[in-house]
Formats: sequence, C-alpha cells, structure tokens
Amino acid sequence: MKAASSWSVPNIVSSLLSINTILILFSSPQFCFARDNITVKSRLADGETLVSAGNRFELGFFIPSSISNVKRYVGIWYISNPKILVWVANGKNPVPDRTGVLSVADGTLKLSDDKGNLYWSAQTGVKRSTPMVKLSDNGNLILLDRSKLYLWQSFEHPTDTFLYGMKMNADVLVTSWRSEDDPSPGTRFSIAACCHGKEHHLLEIK
Repeated sequence: MKAASSWSVPNIVSSLLSINTILILFSSPQFCFARDNITVKSRLADGETLVSAGNRFELGFFIPSSISNVKRYVGIWYISNPKILVWVANGKNPVPDRTGVLSVADGTLKLSDDKGNLYWSAQTGVKRSTPMVKLSDNGNLILLDRSKLYLWQSFEHPTDTFLYGMKMNADVLVTSWRSEDDPSPGTRFSIAACCHGKEHHLLEIK
C-alpha cells in the first residue's frame, strides 16, 4: 500500500506562511545589505547611497530645497534625521541634473556626470592605483590606499559642521551655508583656529 503523503492542506498553508514571513523580514530596512564604500570597480550614481557600518550616517545626492530638483549635491547626513546635513562635497559647483556619479578614478575621488564634466574632486596630491573610499561611523569620508593609509578625509575639509573626532587647526575652516537653498560657503559666519605660539583659539568671524 502506498504511504499517505505528509503534505496535507494545513502543512502546505503553514509552509507558505513561514516562507512569506521570511520574505517580509528580509525585505525590511534592517535586513537590507547597504554598502559603505566605493572602489575602482564600483561607483555611486544619483539615487544610490552609502551607509556607515553602524547605520549612523548616510552619503548620497540631495537637493537643499524641495522647490527645485535641478541642482544636485553630494552630502553626508544623519540616518536618524536626514534633514541635518553635516558635510557637502560640491557646495560651490552643483550637478545640474541627475546624471552625477561619484567614483574612484585616476587614483582619487571624483564627482562627474555622464558627459565627463568634473564638478568636484578630493585633492590628495598623491595618486594610488587601487584606492577605496569608505564612509565611517563617525561621519568621516575617507580615501584609503591598499595598505589602509589615509590619502584624504572629509574631517580635514569640513563645510558647516564640526563633528566629534575632528581636529581644529589653522588649516581648518568651518563656514555656514550661503542660504538654506545654497550650501556654498557663506559670508555671515565662519569658525577658524587662530594660532598664538603653541596655543589655538577659536575665532568667530561675522
């Protein structure tokens, strides 16, 4: 006599429900496998983002105002509050459309469009053949070489925000945005280090 099948209707329904639950779980945000780096073989296009390992900071393209989406900027913001921008790469030179790409090319980090127009680059002074860009969990965007040597980091080139872990020195200048819709350096508020011998003092310029 042929043995009865164990796949009864209740068992089938239970299996389908279990599969559906698994699919829902893995489609939720906490199960999304976001990347935190850009390599020579990968790039970041408009619409894509980098997420730091601890899900604290995110880097991507943004518009400073909902009025227009013509000017596109690359920036870093808190995942918990995307409205708080802590760093902007191309504040002086926005991409005029959605064709912007952040990539590692010619040994450095570059922001360009599909026509090859350059809007911003990390000035390292040294070129490496296989660099990598990584968004760290303290909000620092780092350009590294194969031996993990820092070639460039956003902490040494802040815009309007001084984050924990940054070091203030005579070469660091923190400047407010020109306006809420324009992240280029403004003229109203700036903070810099003023050196007197071995001492550093914060100087606010209004």
